[in-house]
This record gives sequence, structure tokens and C-alpha cells, in this order.
Amino acid sequence: MDTRQEDNLTRGTYFGERDVAKRIYDALVGDGVSHQREMELCRELAELAGSMYRRQSLSDADIDDMLHAATQV
Repeated sequence: MDTRQEDNLTRGTYFGERDVAKRIYDALVGDGVSHQREMELCRELAELAGSMYRRQSLSDADIDDMLHAATQV
């Protein structure tokens, strides 16, 4: 088991603001976004999700739902 997996297991489902933004961004661009504007929009959406999480507008379950939806697109 690598360190990243161990960290995820030990911290449970807690996400930090930057972690939320990175997870959302990675999920959005995971299928190969090729246009610069699309990448910028994905980055903005990811930053917004991170900011909302920090302000406690999103729960861990909401983030999980967003990640699932992003991978279904």
C-alpha cells in the first residue's frame, strides 16, 4: 500500500479545500479536455468547489456526489 492510500485510510473521508479542488479538477479533465478554455472552466469549477467546502457549504457526501457525477459525463 502506498503512502497516499494510507493517508486516505487514516483520515477517513475528510477533504481539505485544496484536496477538493484537485479531486474535482482531475475528475473533470480525466477524459482528456483539449481546449484551453475548457481547462480554465474546469479549474474555476474546481476552485469554486474547494471554496464552498471551506465555507462549509458542501459536505464530504456532496463532494463524493460531485466526483461521481464528473466521472459519468
